Amino acid sequence: MRHGSVQRVTFVAPSVLAPAYLACDMKALVYTGQGGPDVIQMREVATPNAGPGEVRIKVANSGVNFADIMARQGLYPDRPALPCVMGYEVAGVVDQVGEGTDPALLSKRLMAGTHFGGYAEYAVTKAENCMHMPDDWSFAEGASVPVAYGTAYAGLVFMAHVQPGESLVIHSAAGGVGMAATQIGKLLGARIIGTSSKSKHVFLRRNGVDVCVDYANEDISAIIKRETAGMGADVIFDARGGKAFKQSYVDLAVCGRLVMYGAGSIVAGEKRKISQIFKTLTNMPKFKAMSLTNRTKSVAGLNMLCMWDAWGGLGRLTRPVGPLLLEGKLRPLVHASFKADKVGEAHSCILERKNLGKVVLDWT
Repeated sequence: MRHGSVQRVTFVAPSVLAPAYLACDMKALVYTGQGGPDVIQMREVATPNAGPGEVRIKVANSGVNFADIMARQGLYPDRPALPCVMGYEVAGVVDQVGEGTDPALLSKRLMAGTHFGGYAEYAVTKAENCMHMPDDWSFAEGASVPVAYGTAYAGLVFMAHVQPGESLVIHSAAGGVGMAATQIGKLLGARIIGTSSKSKHVFLRRNGVDVCVDYANEDISAIIKRETAGMGADVIFDARGGKAFKQSYVDLAVCGRLVMYGAGSIVAGEKRKISQIFKTLTNMPKFKAMSLTNRTKSVAGLNMLCMWDAWGGLGRLTRPVGPLLLEGKLRPLVHASFKADKVGEAHSCILERKNLGKVVLDWT
């Protein structure tokens, strides 16, 4: 990343930004290739215009997600054609509404999901992908919500149907999605078993995890058995990938549900490693129908973009999650806010597993 310099880009993939443009330019973080952080460059691109049913947000903060890192490394199949602007979530102030959009949204503080294009000074999205921010929230908190809480809510409510009193294992519990899942799991009445490095256990206990497991030095399966009286976990929420999914399946109780929402083990360092990709993919389990039937277990995969595309927006998630945020029942934890031109440092913070909660970019 070359800090302090802004280049003019002459082409941006049309799938990334809105179909109509204004004459002025904005700064955006453009993925120019795949590799290390240096492939992301701060450039000037055309400012998007809000279309029908859309709003344009002057971005204060953009959320950073593991998928952004995978896309940079060429490991994310949903990434738009290069050059492109990534970014799935933002928070800021609405400065333009499109035809058919409620004009009362102008000047409102919103947090919003963005189907790419969120790594920029302005972002356009459908009004149904937006949620109002509580008055006492920072924009950094707002940018921490759409992906983490959308993923956690979809996984635990829509797919796993977590019930009061059930045991819920959350792997990588200290990250943005992990903390969102912990908060939602507690609201649903679950008992939370969270895995992380030992240094994060005080943080996890302070934020709702009932039982902490040191994934590097403790036997996760043995602790799950101990904490569930030998029955196994009712629900396991797992984004590790590879052979970890096999073990999570084994760790389920009868009628247990495994929700897989990523494959974090495929990434090892700032650049992709073919050996690590091969190892992760070859160790992925192949769940067989009769095994699932005979053991009475359920396995589900979760991809937010797939749901987004199928539903035509995030309304089915924003409608139930929004009121919980406004009522103070859910609130994100921000680990760090990096200036937008320090995006490489933000990615490294997540890759090195330093974060306790969410990482965001600051455009102010």
